[in-house]
Amino acid sequence: IYVTSVAPLVTAPGYWTHRAMISYAPMENFSLQLNVTNLFDKLYYTRVRFNATSPWTVPGDRRQATLSANYSF
Repeated sequence: IYVTSVAPLVTAPGYWTHRAMISYAPMENFSLQLNVTNLFDKLYYTRVRFNATSPWTVPGDRRQATLSANYSF
């Protein structure tokens, strides 16, 4: 005997995330760089799972910024 169940199709809405980078070199050997991911802090899901007892989602990363200083010699 085979028992199958048909669970409802669960989808997440589509999304766009944006990245930005700006760089500044005030001296020949020194530069600063700022990288920002998820620029507009959009809520999105990287994984969606559904079963009858425990549906769950995994949200994507929030806005993050990284400032780097580079010196060459």
